[in-house]
Amino acid sequence: MTDAGSADGSKPVSTAHSAAIRLSPGDAELFNDRGTAHIGKADYNRAIQDYDQAMRLKPNYPAALNNRGWAYSQKGDRERAIADYLAALRLNPDDSLRRHVEAALKALGPSGRNVRH
Repeated sequence: MTDAGSADGSKPVSTAHSAAIRLSPGDAELFNDRGTAHIGKADYNRAIQDYDQAMRLKPNYPAALNNRGWAYSQKGDRERAIADYLAALRLNPDDSLRRHVEAALKALGPSGRNVRH
């Protein structure tokens, strides 16, 4: 994966993350962080690729699942978003994550609200 600059010539948000990944390619948190940087640029496909890699390196990684759920929701893929949110919640049912997932499911509409946790 390469990082291209934006149309205005500015450097991409994820340049520092990519450099860190080159130094520590087995660090799942770096891929998760770079995915979040891609979300900030509305590059949801790249974000999902990074979250996938984070979970290959660190299976059952609730932060990456939750973040990938957000990326899927922004792309309009409700089913995958719901699946990721619920998987993240099963792995880490703490109150802050539960509140976030419940709000995200509510934002996804009626089918999201009716999914059992």
